[in-house]
Amino acid sequence: MMGKPPPTPEITTLLGEGARFEGTLSFEGVVRIDGHFKGKLEAKSATLIVGESGRVEADGTLGQFVVAGVYAGSVQVAGLTRILARASFDGQLETGGLVTEEGARVNAQIAMPRADVKQTPKK
Repeated sequence: MMGKPPPTPEITTLLGEGARFEGTLSFEGVVRIDGHFKGKLEAKSATLIVGESGRVEADGTLGQFVVAGVYAGSVQVAGLTRILARASFDGQLETGGLVTEEGARVNAQIAMPRADVKQTPKK
């Protein structure tokens, strides 16, 4: 038996379908992009959701990340990254945790460093 999916966070900002934005996006809380964003993300402790109709071409840092649409770029995520079934991710991903659903398209270099494990040199 599978557990319940995590609750959907309350969205504080929305870039709707058909909207286009280019530049630096700095935010707190939860932002959902259903339109097109190109640029830089600065949200070390916030959550970004790329909706099914969303397209994001960006580099940056996030607290949590959910991709249901298209993402291209390099992103560092402190917490969990979820790549949903119909999503497409191209680029580089460094994340604290990763969930990828069956059907997602991922073409990425992925790193999941563990801060709690200390590397000991080999002798």
